[in-house]
Amino acid sequence: MSLLKVVDLHTSYGKIKALRGISLEVNEGEIISLIGSNGAGKSTLLGSITGIVSPASGKVLFEGKDITNNRPNEIVRKGISISLEGRGILPRLTVEENLRVGAYSISNKNEIKAAMEEMYQMFPRLAQRKKQLAGTMSGGEQQMLAIARALMSKPKLLLLDEPSLGLAPNLVKQIFQMIKDINQKGISILLIEQNATMALRIANRAYVLENGIVKLSGTTEHLLNHSGVKKAYLGEVR
Repeated sequence: MSLLKVVDLHTSYGKIKALRGISLEVNEGEIISLIGSNGAGKSTLLGSITGIVSPASGKVLFEGKDITNNRPNEIVRKGISISLEGRGILPRLTVEENLRVGAYSISNKNEIKAAMEEMYQMFPRLAQRKKQLAGTMSGGEQQMLAIARALMSKPKLLLLDEPSLGLAPNLVKQIFQMIKDINQKGISILLIEQNATMALRIANRAYVLENGIVKLSGTTEHLLNHSGVKKAYLGEVR
C-alpha cells in the first residue's frame, strides 16, 4: 500500500530550478534510496516533502491525503520525521534533552517516557550518555542521537539525509544495521546516502536523481547491475 506519493514536484530557489517534475512513491514497509551527485536535488526533495521548502507546483500525498502546503510541525504530527544532513543535534543540551525536543508533538508525559525508554533500548550507547552534553559526543554517537530524536515522534515514515556522512567505516556498518532494524519495526524509510553501494544493498527500490529529475528508477538489484549506475555512483569503470 502506498504511504508517500510525490507527483510532478517542482521546487525553485529564485531562478534556480532545483526539482523539475519529480515523481516517486514509498510503500508501507519499504526502504527507498535516493541516489545522485551533489546538487541533484535530493535534500531539496526531502525539504519539499517535510514542508521546510515550499514547492512551486506538484503534490505530496501521505496516506492518500494532500500535505503539500502543510507546515513542518503538522507534517510531523501526521507521521513523517526527518534526520537532517549534518545531524543537527543541539550541542549544549544533554542527550535526554535532545530526545525530549524530538517529542515536542507528543503531549502525554507517559508516552514521552515510553518513547525515550524505547530509544535507550534501541541505542544502548545513548542510555550510557543520557546526561552528557550532545556536543561532547563522538560523530557516531551524535548520528545515533539524531536518528533517535527523529524517532521520538513515532513516525510511520523516516527520512534520513546522509546518515553515514563523515563516519569511520566500522561506524557506517553500525548505522546501516540500525536503519535495517528500524525498518523491521514497521517504519518505512526514504534514504539519501553518499555511500550508494551500501544504500542500494539495504533498500527495496531506488531512484537516481540528476539535475532535479528522476533519471532512473527500479529495484536495487536492477540498479546495482546497471552499467551507468556502476560507472557514476558505484566506482566501477566497466
